[in-house]
Parts: sequence; C-alpha cells; structure tokens
Amino acid sequence: MEINKLDSFYITIINSPLEDILNFIKNDDFTKNREFKYKTINIDNFFKNNISLNPTSKLLIFESITFLGKSIALGGWITLINYFCKKQNKDNYFIEFNTDKSPIQRNCFLKFEKDDHSRIIQNIINEKEKWEFFSKGKPLKFEKTEYYRRKEIKNRLNKDILIEYSKNIGFDLLDELSFVTNKKSIFIEY
Repeated sequence: MEINKLDSFYITIINSPLEDILNFIKNDDFTKNREFKYKTINIDNFFKNNISLNPTSKLLIFESITFLGKSIALGGWITLINYFCKKQNKDNYFIEFNTDKSPIQRNCFLKFEKDDHSRIIQNIINEKEKWEFFSKGKPLKFEKTEYYRRKEIKNRLNKDILIEYSKNIGFDLLDELSFVTNKKSIFIEY
C-alpha cells in the first residue's frame, strides 16, 4: 500500500493478536448482538481494489508480518477498538493524517493506555477555519517537541512527522511489508 498516494489515512496499532480481538467482539455482551458483518479476506486484493474504509462503519484488522503479536486496524472506527482495549486492558496507538485534498483537515497521534488517553497530539482546522494545535499528556521519548513550536501551526504535526513517529513505535508506514500478512484478515462492517 502506498500511503503517499492517499488523501486520508487512519491506522490503529493494537497490543493484541487478531484472534483475541475477534473473539472478544463476537462474545462481549455489548458487541455480540450488534449486526456486524465479518469477512475473511485476502489483504492483497483489499488494497488492489481500493475498498473504501468509511471511518464510521468499516474496519480491516490484520497481523503484519513485521509487527508480530500485535494487530493493525485500518479505518477510522476507533471507538470499537478503544472499547476492546479498555475492556481487555490493552494499549494502542492511533495515527491519522489528511492532506489538503481531504474533506477532513486533521492530523492526529494518540496513545491509549488501557482506559486513558495518555498522549494526544492533534492539528485540526477549527470552526473559524484556522489551524489549531493541541497536545495533552507527557511527551513520549521519541517525540521531537520542537516541531510543536513551529510558527506555521499546520506543520506542527503533519504526515511526515506521523510517519516518523510510526517508525519509532516499530511500525514503518512506508514499508510495504508492514501491510503484508500471512494470516487471515478480517473486514468488519456495521
């Protein structure tokens, strides 16, 4: 997958194997009665066919061959993943970027530790159509906080910084192998 060609991108890196996530969603009292549609898919075909990942209703979950023991979720349906992580005491990272061509103007890096937003960094266009930068929580060891002091607010957290941060958590967004799996992948729709 060539993320440099995308106008919008959402990824969550979950400290849990895919099978645990799927079992939880299918068996949890809150989620088991939802009308989720599950498909086991070939991830290569998914990327070749450019299936839309509407941020509110679709999610692709897989285990990358480069990030063993963790799952990768593509799509913006972060509430389902956060619910799982909170209930199962699992950490996760969420990364979102949008280019100027996207209808959404937001860049975001979140680290969730169990049931807490332990680190939030976000750039967003506010209701006055001005860029606004926000951060909460203690900076992580790899963060370059000098970025957050840049004069142009739009560049305090951008796609290049998010790609750099993803490498620091062990998941290289630019490495094609990061989006390869040798296990089943699950596509969930609601």
